[in-house]
Formats: sequence, structure tokens, C-alpha cells
Amino acid sequence: MRHDPSAFVIPAEFWDRTQVAESLQMRDIGSLFRLVQRYAGASQPGIGMRVGLAQSDIRLCALRLKPCLGDHAVDVVVVTGSGQAGRVA
Repeated sequence: MRHDPSAFVIPAEFWDRTQVAESLQMRDIGSLFRLVQRYAGASQPGIGMRVGLAQSDIRLCALRLKPCLGDHAVDVVVVTGSGQAGRVA
């Protein structure tokens, strides 16, 4: 049986972290991707599968080599991550 990289679980307490709130407030999706990697054990391919982006886009965004601040990216991360639809103002 193969491992599904998108099968990671984001713990509920992840959303209570100051760094996560700051990343969302600043619309810094690259930082949020790095935090998901660190605290949920997610891989770049797994994050990409969850949010509908290529692994290469996740990598460039996480390294701040490519902007990823669009409204769509924020919506996708909030919906995918918390399981509840919402927007980051």
C-alpha cells in the first residue's frame, strides 16, 4: 500500500499558534506552508495535493521566491486547513 502524502492531519491547536495567526493576518501563505510542514509533518507534495497547486509552486512560495498572496490561495488554505470555509481579511 502506498503512502498518501495528502493524508497529513493538521492538529486543532495549530490554529491557536501565534505564528499561524500572524501568517494569516499578513497573508503570508509561504510562511503558513512552512508552519504546516513543521507542525503537521506535511510534505510539499502533500500540501500541493490538498490546495491544488504543484509541488514546485509550494516550494517557491515557501522559499519566498514566488508570490502566493492571491485571495484564492488564502481561501484554499483556510478551507483546506481548518475544514471551515472562511476568508482572511
